Amino acid sequence: KKLLTYSDRFRYVSNALQNDTFFGEDSVRGAEQLLITEGITDAISARQAGIPCISPVTVRFRKRDIPKLLQLTRFAKRVIICNDAEANGAGNKGAMETAAALHFAKREVRIAELPRPDGVDKVDVNEFLKQNPPEVFAQILDQAKGYVDLLLESVPTDTSKTELEAKLTPILEAISVYQGVRCDAYLNAIVERFGIGKRVLSRTYKSVQHERARRLAAERAKEKQLP
Repeated sequence: KKLLTYSDRFRYVSNALQNDTFFGEDSVRGAEQLLITEGITDAISARQAGIPCISPVTVRFRKRDIPKLLQLTRFAKRVIICNDAEANGAGNKGAMETAAALHFAKREVRIAELPRPDGVDKVDVNEFLKQNPPEVFAQILDQAKGYVDLLLESVPTDTSKTELEAKLTPILEAISVYQGVRCDAYLNAIVERFGIGKRVLSRTYKSVQHERARRLAAERAKEKQLP
């Protein structure tokens, strides 16, 4: 549970308490691969299994915490997010939001999904490691999927062509982080998955690149105008 912070309602709480420290920060500095989980108990269990791990103590990081997250992950070769596997999908949604922030900062980020038996509403890292050895959890982390791959899988193959461009736009934006062979491989995967022409896709991709560059330039200009 997060600490209370100062507000009009809690005037007796010191301003020094800001909840701006991630649990497990000391374990990930210099780590080549690190794990992000939801709760403190999840992170403790992961660390007991020998896995460098941090936790925001919730499903996602606050927007103001993202710069710190990027700093902590700047030397990592791979970041894996493993949130709770829940029937309502809240953990996965939070994982995708965190993955997006890391991906567009050019981190190699993947999302691992815990198996959730039928009839069970939620499985978290702590519960999984209670019932399984670390080696089994390590296999799940090894099978974690990339952010772009998960975006691509989220679009049904039978999506109508009239709706497809809008659904592909966030995927093409994510692909624009890559260069060369990797970028081309993802574009080819889209062509094969949806049966569209490579020329048409290339034109759409260039348009998405241009629009993203324009938007980022506008955001940077706006930031410079702030006092």
